[in-house]
Amino acid sequence: VIISHPLGYFTVYSHCDSLFVDERMKIYKGDVIGTVGQTGKASAPHLHFELWYNDSIIDPRNIINKYGDLDVSKEW
Repeated sequence: VIISHPLGYFTVYSHCDSLFVDERMKIYKGDVIGTVGQTGKASAPHLHFELWYNDSIIDPRNIINKYGDLDVSKEW
């Protein structure tokens, strides 16, 4: 699922088991777009999330403060 946001931002959600949205459907904050799955070469159910600005992928930890605060992969 690719969601277009204002100001050139896009979010990508992959490995979904079930989808609850259709192409070009308008969605709102809090809407459920699908369920977590295990598609492709995934070794376990999970959500693959990407954040894009125009044609460039960006690290969501730089935009969404909550992600940076909860990131367990960074060194302390």
